[in-house]
Amino acid sequence: MPSPDQQESRLDEIFQRAMELFIERGFDNTPMSLVAKETGFSKAGIYHYFDSKEHLLFLIHMDSIERNLKPLMQRASQETNPEKRLINFVREFVTVLTQDLSVQMLVHEAKRLAPEHYQQIEQSWREVYTLVRNTLKELQERGGAQKGLNTTFGAFAAIGMCVWAPYWFDRSRPESLDELVETLTGVL
Repeated sequence: MPSPDQQESRLDEIFQRAMELFIERGFDNTPMSLVAKETGFSKAGIYHYFDSKEHLLFLIHMDSIERNLKPLMQRASQETNPEKRLINFVREFVTVLTQDLSVQMLVHEAKRLAPEHYQQIEQSWREVYTLVRNTLKELQERGGAQKGLNTTFGAFAAIGMCVWAPYWFDRSRPESLDELVETLTGVL
């Protein structure tokens, strides 16, 4: 029987290879039998860990949130200056979104999740929204944002700009990431 560390390591390998296949072939064109073959499992063996391909996608998504989004949110929430908080959050968020193809794929495929799984993912995104909206409110109270700014719309706009950046950002020019962040935070 594998130790918990070995099992977690094995799951990480499955997540990584499944993600590579989803990016390379598309979610719809990646059967679980291929995921099993590519990770050294039988088809029955892979179903020991995952109820379905949707379940695998959900677990990969949750793993990505734990590894990427939660630490970013934690760092942002520790910043007391709202302007720095917003700029640092946008910088880190856009960096993750533009540099990691898997995050873009997960955002794109999230609607494929079962309603109960999608709700859990949506809850994490709601925390992002709340952080950005509250930061904009705090900036507004301190005179650092337009007085009449609708902070709800502002938060959705800020998040939307970040989430759409990977669709047009040129990854072959990573040096332009600073310019992108400066532009996005300047728009806010």
